Amino acid sequence: MQAGGGGDAATEAGPDYADPSAHFDPAAVKELEDSGVTKYLGRFTPSDQHGDGPVYYTFAPDKEGPICIDGSPFRLSVSVGSSDDLLIYLEGGGACWTGACNARPETYGVPLPIGWCDRHQGPLAGFNLVYVGFCDGSVFAGDSEVPDAVNGAPDGIRYHHGAQNLSAALDLAKKRFPNPRRIVLAGSSAGGYGTILGTVLARVQWPDRKLFVVNDAGLGLFNPSDPQTWATIEREWDLTPRIPASCPDCLKGELTQLIGWALEHDPTLRVAGFSFYEDAIISDGFLGMSGPDFRTLLMAQTGKVHDAYPDRFERFFVDGTTHTAIIGGYYDLKLDGVLLTDWTARMIDARSDWNDLLQ
Repeated sequence: MQAGGGGDAATEAGPDYADPSAHFDPAAVKELEDSGVTKYLGRFTPSDQHGDGPVYYTFAPDKEGPICIDGSPFRLSVSVGSSDDLLIYLEGGGACWTGACNARPETYGVPLPIGWCDRHQGPLAGFNLVYVGFCDGSVFAGDSEVPDAVNGAPDGIRYHHGAQNLSAALDLAKKRFPNPRRIVLAGSSAGGYGTILGTVLARVQWPDRKLFVVNDAGLGLFNPSDPQTWATIEREWDLTPRIPASCPDCLKGELTQLIGWALEHDPTLRVAGFSFYEDAIISDGFLGMSGPDFRTLLMAQTGKVHDAYPDRFERFFVDGTTHTAIIGGYYDLKLDGVLLTDWTARMIDARSDWNDLLQ
């Protein structure tokens, strides 16, 4: 069992849970290193910590490193559980680009004790939890500064340092839990989008651990009828360096296909995708699409990945316009007689009866 309590000491290494079959192939690792995807790993340490329940870590605002979009400190928290498993949860909270800015400007990294982070019930109860606050406006993926006197920091700059924040969080997670039995990377909304890049970095951090991803309402979709918005996002967040060149569709804004890229290069990775078919927050609120058009795009993009990896990418899609499983009744969501919580447990237990459930 991992060691408990607060303090900055890493937990005990515990048993050796290494799985030699769990890894990115050498070509993928080299591509990620050459493109600079991993350049922020190992560079940042928190400036402060406090608490003896959840331990809260703060990173002093760094114009070259971790920082919130408005210049405030980036924060996260660590809660020690009762198992050797690790849950890394990426908080949601909107997004920001010129013409559409609705993002959480600061974070305290406070873990919400519901849904995926429920400490008492559900498939992830008992897991050690690293709760990563969201405040970068770029879904944990940006690496840029944009002049913006309205939505930015007091110095007139919008800090899209999602890549730095995520890398700093994963470094801390690795320090606290160097040898987990299983890792579940989960996120909702902007955090769901964040799991896409997060999958790549988590695999690099723990190259030989069982890794499972839960993407709740952030499946990498962008409106194909609005290429200008994608061009703005790509430019303002400086996304291209974090998109593998060997994923040409990803470079066109089809970031769902980056899930497929990770599955291609890691033979053990499993990814679960949850969505309401006509999620109004993502479809209309951020992508400017009608519900039916969003549903068509959702099925087409995720269908490509499922068809290519039918045993390792499964979907739990529900009728409706609600946003995220947590908002939509996480504990009671059921398809074909299977609760979402049980379906998730089937994935992380690597059961053969984990499969697509489409209402």
